[in-house]
Amino acid sequence: MLKYWNMLVDPSIVAHKPFTGDRMPTTAYASEALTQLKVSCASCGLSDLCLPRGVDKVTLEQLDDAVDRIDPLPRSTSIFRQGEPLFALYAVRAGSVRSTHVGADGNEQVLGFHYPGDLLGLDALDGNVHQVTIDTLERTHLCALPINTLDNVLESVPPLRRQLLRIMSRNHAQDHHHLELMGRKAATSRVAGWLLSVSKRLHAHGYESDQLSLSMSRSDLGNYLGLAIETVSRTLSRLQADGIIEVSGRSVTLLDKQRLTEAADGDCS
Repeated sequence: MLKYWNMLVDPSIVAHKPFTGDRMPTTAYASEALTQLKVSCASCGLSDLCLPRGVDKVTLEQLDDAVDRIDPLPRSTSIFRQGEPLFALYAVRAGSVRSTHVGADGNEQVLGFHYPGDLLGLDALDGNVHQVTIDTLERTHLCALPINTLDNVLESVPPLRRQLLRIMSRNHAQDHHHLELMGRKAATSRVAGWLLSVSKRLHAHGYESDQLSLSMSRSDLGNYLGLAIETVSRTLSRLQADGIIEVSGRSVTLLDKQRLTEAADGDCS
């Protein structure tokens, strides 16, 4: 049971005092961040992704009262860590983050990358303890819904329950796509399929979908796709040499989506 839908908001709203330190302790969220500025769901450019259609003014006010805005977070800030208790659900308004899990063998696995419109914290709903660590990949803006207000919000706004199922279904589809990518043998197919997936997600959120900013390191991307760093770099270079994409630093432009799709399907010559 959750809901963050309304957490995406106009960046022009002034934020509260920034957090400091190498990471942001989860306890700081509970004691400081979640009592700061409120957000306006009505002014959010991404509200169509989060809110049920036809939400009235009274409902919006109820949502506004439940949601808090957090200051922009610098790169490499931990939003929460594996093993920490659940205090809030978070929505990405701008920027990007990565999710990781450390297994019993001590190895870290990158589980995903998350962009504006994505919800963070679902992993802890069963057991109230986070199963993953979420770190920012760049300067990132978040909104938060304190978990102790979640039940009241869902009871007050029944349509949000259905919206919750929609969001959970979307997350499940993304997880399924990752598994499908990992099942592909060719590196080109994995990288091309991932680029198309990111493009599709950005397009659904109303962002430019042909110009991708890869905020993650090649090492993280390789970890996520099950490929060596050298293989990731070599594959991107090959796709560029074939005129399918253009790579400039961390920026990737999709020049020919049809051929990129063919590469993802393993049909690129």
